[in-house]
Amino acid sequence: MKKYYLHIIVVMGYFLFVAGSCGEEPEISGCTDGSACNYNIEATIDNGNCILSEENLDCNGNCIIQTDDGCECAVLYDECGFCDGDNSSCIDCNGEVNGDSILDMCETCDNDPSNDCVQDCAGVWGGSLVEDGCGVCDGDNSSCTGCMDEIACNYSLTATISGECEYSEINYDCSGNCNVEVDCAGVCGGSAIEDVCGICGGGILEVENCVECPESDPEDCAGVCGGILVDDDCGVCDGDNSSCTGCMDDTACNYSLNATISGECEYSEENYDCSGNCNVEVDCDGVCGGSAALDDCGLCNGESICDGQMSQGQCESGDFNVGEFNVSGFDCNGFCLGTQCFGDSTDCYGEEGADECYDCAGTPNSDAPAELDDCKICSGGESEHIANSDQDCTGECFGNSVLDECGICFGENDDWSEFGLSCYIGCPDENASNYYCDDDVNSCENDQPPEGFIDGETCTYNIEGTIEYYSNETAIEDVSVTIYGSSLESDSAIDTVITDSMGHFIIPHVPIRNTDDAPYEHYYFKYSYSEDSPPPVGDVQAELIVKVVVGIESFPTFLSDNEYTYGYHSSIAADVDLNDHINAFDATLIRRFESGASSSLNELDIRWKFVSEIDTIYDITNLTDYNNFLIHGVKLGDPHGYWEGE
Repeated sequence: MKKYYLHIIVVMGYFLFVAGSCGEEPEISGCTDGSACNYNIEATIDNGNCILSEENLDCNGNCIIQTDDGCECAVLYDECGFCDGDNSSCIDCNGEVNGDSILDMCETCDNDPSNDCVQDCAGVWGGSLVEDGCGVCDGDNSSCTGCMDEIACNYSLTATISGECEYSEINYDCSGNCNVEVDCAGVCGGSAIEDVCGICGGGILEVENCVECPESDPEDCAGVCGGILVDDDCGVCDGDNSSCTGCMDDTACNYSLNATISGECEYSEENYDCSGNCNVEVDCDGVCGGSAALDDCGLCNGESICDGQMSQGQCESGDFNVGEFNVSGFDCNGFCLGTQCFGDSTDCYGEEGADECYDCAGTPNSDAPAELDDCKICSGGESEHIANSDQDCTGECFGNSVLDECGICFGENDDWSEFGLSCYIGCPDENASNYYCDDDVNSCENDQPPEGFIDGETCTYNIEGTIEYYSNETAIEDVSVTIYGSSLESDSAIDTVITDSMGHFIIPHVPIRNTDDAPYEHYYFKYSYSEDSPPPVGDVQAELIVKVVVGIESFPTFLSDNEYTYGYHSSIAADVDLNDHINAFDATLIRRFESGASSSLNELDIRWKFVSEIDTIYDITNLTDYNNFLIHGVKLGDPHGYWEGE
């Protein structure tokens, strides 16, 4: 188009030039074809340069003839909806455009789907083969036809179509084996039986009528079929073995030379022959073979023993045993069977008197002599009496108080209706350290005391706590912790324990009553700690106290047990003189103590204070909020919280 406009400009310029130069109306050269894109309406001479548009397009290239969407210019859809198509894409099997006839697998063209051919069981389109009842293509049902009766001999486990069954002969199995009794004639299921003589079908009923004894009833030793008589071990029919039984020990008094069966033997008494004559020594007591002998006092089988020399009935220069007068042994002077009282003694034992070497049970020279017990009864030694066994459970001699089965002493002033029930007395609180059911000896079901249980008001509880330094939670070991109980009448120390390496302590079995059975109103702790080193960096500590006093500084704040103390424990550490006031004098005491000018930090020589999270315990039976008491140790003179160095 640029060339086109340039051309016009040149032509018009020429025209103006000619017109201007000749003064006549000029001829205009240009395209004179009105259908050309560059037609010049003023041109008088066709210059042969007419530009025509392409077919079906205007001079701007736009299609100017009917065209379907998506097709090229002047191109229309065929009946199948394709640009410039020939309708072949939608012709059915009958050649009809957009027809609905379909060619099936058997080459039949129509629009009726009901007559479309299908495959038979062999996969042939339009074939006629079908599966039989066994699922076999073109089969005859033989593959699954069989006997379906389980008791038949030809029962088929896989048959689904009932066929002919075959059964065994009566009394036989399918293998031809007899499955019932065979009679004596060999007939399966027959009824023939042997008679008493063992003859099949013989019919003899009494064995005595048999010509020969059958095997089942052999002849006994008396010749009787089926008899029960037998020879004994001596060969005698129906004998009792007595004819050949006897003693076979040739040392016995009744030895039998012909015996073949051992019988009872008779022997002589020890030390005697079979005629009753003693054939050994006779002892001093007249006993054949006896062991009795004369003792040192000439008594047969006596107990008088002298380790020295006997002279005229007295044991001299040796030990001897003191015995009973006129029975055995010696008296205290060594005379056989004698007795003698010594000195001025008139309290002699027995009518004949006794020596002082006898105890109250009459035993002489005993290593463990009997003595009078607290009830004046001879006990111990050989008295066969237990010392103080005549005391009742209260210690009273010959008293009436007794122990019940639980070991509780009941006297005349006790309630005997509770006798035998004291085993059921104890502590009913499962939180206590001595809960009744925690003792394996006691009988409890489902951790509950038994029926009839009595609250003995004896519960005790464990008190547990931890002591740590107030500023850094360092555990303080070896602190002595004493728990006191306070009753209406007095205060008393109950128990003392020492903290371990973790600062931990447990005071076990703290009672709810004192020894006078009075209840404690409340409890409190007291502490003792031997660590006595001076306050660390004493001058720095003193300077802090002075600055706090004049108001130019505050005591440090420490995080203790997740709560800020806001200088509370530091204030306790700064109160060196323990007067509940902090002033410059407290700083002076620290400096004097550190320099050695004073041997003690304060008049009471107290170095430590201990602050518990609760000062007084009123109810030890309910310590759920204080199952581990937190106690802070505070070293006096250490408001900085250094304890053992800066």
